[in-house]
Amino acid sequence: PRKVLQPIEPNEPLLVSNVTDPGGRATLSAIVEPENRAVTISVNEVLGVAGFVKPDDRVDVILTREAPSGPESRTLLQNIKVLAADQQVTNENEVPEIVTTVTLSADPVQAKKLVLASTIGTMALMLRSNKDDDVVDDKAVTLGNLFADQPVVTKAASNAPAYNPFATVRVHRGLTSTTESVRKE
Repeated sequence: PRKVLQPIEPNEPLLVSNVTDPGGRATLSAIVEPENRAVTISVNEVLGVAGFVKPDDRVDVILTREAPSGPESRTLLQNIKVLAADQQVTNENEVPEIVTTVTLSADPVQAKKLVLASTIGTMALMLRSNKDDDVVDDKAVTLGNLFADQPVVTKAASNAPAYNPFATVRVHRGLTSTTESVRKE
């Protein structure tokens, strides 16, 4: 007998990739592409896109670490397929569910990068549109360029005189006049 590996909709053609080989088990290893590996990373409510990441989604993996010049964030991997969220390999549940681990499909070099990155910094997932498979150039974001593309707000120049807490009073005594400063109240 064969077992179903992913949900099949009514009237959907039955494909070999949706079922196990004869006598096969419906395990994660059955859905990992032959040249890829399944690698699991830790996430939390924020780093895992608030539970919206589901199996078959595509994500970018961002690494934030302490570099010699200060903290920096870089895109570690782009357009990576999610195999499982926690231990769920199907996305039947429509409701977002907070997970603590996400299993990704990666080639051997990407898998090593993920394992190493998990020891040197914090990884976060960025959920991609299912219509977006572009790979973009990436520059590190550091404290120095965190706000580089935002205009600098400066204090507006004012022609109004600065506030003076004293008032000037002219005192006339006979033919003599003097100017005195008194505190405004």
